[in-house]
Amino acid sequence: MEGGLAQVVQLGEKPTWLSMAFWFCDEGKPNCLRCTASGRICGGYDLGVRFIDSQGVLRAKRKRRVTTTSIISIRPLSLGIEGSDAERQFFFSCRRATEAGVAMHLCSVSSFWTKLAPQLGHFDAAVKHSLVALGATYHLKKMKTGVSGQKNASSVTADKLELFAMRQYNRAIENVYGHLDKKNPKSIALVLVCCLIFVSLELLRQNNRAAIAHLRNGIQIIISALDIDLLSDSSSTPWTKDMVLSNSDLWDIITQFRNIEFAWNVFSNDVSLTLGLHLRRVLGAQPKPGAFKPKSITSVNDGYKARTEFMNAVTARYSELQKHQGDEVFWAQPKMQQELYSLRTWGGKIMSAIEALWTSPQAPVIGTWSSYSSQVDWLLISSGRTLVEMIPFGVNAHTKVAGNMDIQNDVTRGVSLAAKMHLEHAATGRPPSEFSLEIGLVAVMYWAWVFSTRAETKEAAMRILQDLDKMEGPWDAKQILTSLPGMVKPRLLVI
Repeated sequence: MEGGLAQVVQLGEKPTWLSMAFWFCDEGKPNCLRCTASGRICGGYDLGVRFIDSQGVLRAKRKRRVTTTSIISIRPLSLGIEGSDAERQFFFSCRRATEAGVAMHLCSVSSFWTKLAPQLGHFDAAVKHSLVALGATYHLKKMKTGVSGQKNASSVTADKLELFAMRQYNRAIENVYGHLDKKNPKSIALVLVCCLIFVSLELLRQNNRAAIAHLRNGIQIIISALDIDLLSDSSSTPWTKDMVLSNSDLWDIITQFRNIEFAWNVFSNDVSLTLGLHLRRVLGAQPKPGAFKPKSITSVNDGYKARTEFMNAVTARYSELQKHQGDEVFWAQPKMQQELYSLRTWGGKIMSAIEALWTSPQAPVIGTWSSYSSQVDWLLISSGRTLVEMIPFGVNAHTKVAGNMDIQNDVTRGVSLAAKMHLEHAATGRPPSEFSLEIGLVAVMYWAWVFSTRAETKEAAMRILQDLDKMEGPWDAKQILTSLPGMVKPRLLVI
């Protein structure tokens, strides 16, 4: 079984092909000391060098109306992929791991994971090997934590599974190079698909720097080569005539990159809000101060849309105004005071509308994924209102809000709701995935611990984190707990 796990398991020592494989590099090409010093071939794909700006050509192609409905014929998902037994096994493992859409929120379940990526994996080698590597990595993580039922599995078996995953990963990156050389719409889409899978894989491996590198590569492609205006219409028009991928599918991929960037942006200073600000400029989503008008909320989906719009606006303004932090004269201007007041008022009205939904006939049933999702929306908006207060100072200036009783009360109220919802949903297993790509309860509890000045609130936030076994993008509850007790001052986490 060439390329299969069985072949790797039989090896008694580190195979010779491993030292020369296309290992992914997070130090940048062409001066990668990590790779050259060890004799490896550098696998870091630097799109700034290899991927030219073909913006004009690609957009011209997209403006031509697609008249054909023919697409590549693919094998039904039920038949699995072509490949070794091990490849089929871990491709299926990936499908099981992503069947809930790699989502924390019910409304953000993406067909990318449930349908599109597996379909593309049936005919494209880069996507196939990416998904196999992701499936093996997910299985390996469960083995190490004892979740897979193989808690007593030997470290040798785990090491060999990791080698198998890395071999698949390297083969995927090698095939990505082939797509980069072609520079056509189909290849662009496939590279973006692989970038998104690579980000997920590296997050599972807790290799944050590599995950950021893949994220930046994908964002660079989106900004330089895609027509945002065209794709934002979310039509079912095929992206390219010989591919089972529509404009709406590609917009979904862009949205996922934006969500991951947002999760990273509030996790570490190493990731700026590049894509979020680009979408804001291109789509003109910049309401004037005082013009924030929350829409009525009669469903969980309405609340999700309102939360997304609010949080995008708050984080964008935080990034745009960061250069003025600490400038008392600038923030004393009436127009800036009005904008901050309007943002907080906007968030407060959305929270009130969500609370009204909970007491209405349309309220989601307690204990369901819908209920969990709606409560997370409320918590994120509450955190967003706290962030508004920090815009003039920066998150490290926590003493500025330490004496603000409104903020302290908001944080305490948020932790109380989080404790209640965690107890309600712990028994149901909702949301169904312990791994998602978006921000959620873990991040909210971390920042609650950071900003609260009340011992009982801090203790409650820490207890919730201790009881969570989840990863939300870069936010790993168990890993974050190790940073809390020794913290002297709040900070963005170090990668």
